[in-house]
Amino acid sequence: MRVTPYFEGSNFDKFWSIPMGVLPLGLFSVLVFVVTSIASLVSIARKKQSPKNIVFIAVLPILVVGIYQVPFPSYVDGMHETLIESLSMEELRSFAADVRISNPKWIDRDEHRKLIKELRAKHPKSLSLSKLSPRVDVSDNYISVFYGSALVKHWGFVVGDLEKFPIEHIPENMYKEVYAGVWVYHDIW
Repeated sequence: MRVTPYFEGSNFDKFWSIPMGVLPLGLFSVLVFVVTSIASLVSIARKKQSPKNIVFIAVLPILVVGIYQVPFPSYVDGMHETLIESLSMEELRSFAADVRISNPKWIDRDEHRKLIKELRAKHPKSLSLSKLSPRVDVSDNYISVFYGSALVKHWGFVVGDLEKFPIEHIPENMYKEVYAGVWVYHDIW
């Protein structure tokens, strides 16, 4: 099952979700590794195997930790790339100013759809980063455009006169600054 291609960015087509069947297989593999490592250490202690076999026991955990530490591209990297390719800082600031003037209430569905239609006419690139319909929210210091739902996660961008990312519950590796005061983010509700 493919992960939803957030922002339709090029970095997302290569990501696949991990089926739940992999988790028990991974846990079983770790258990087998631990048991065989202990058996090998006992054989080495009894002098039935060469002490050089310890190298093989040590290499696998080092390899696993090394792979875990390698920075693979993530959702926010693709969103970052897509936003830079699609919109300039001036376009985003202009869009944010128009949104702030309109003061959307996304809880009123019909009013919000009408507003999105008006904003798409004036700023077609700002609200066309995904096939899903966006929601726009205005806060004291920033505006937020987000897509998705609790079932498929949500993602979007934030524009404001801010020095740090404003949404506190989102972990640090789930957002990335695009321009000064502009961030993309990916969140799991």
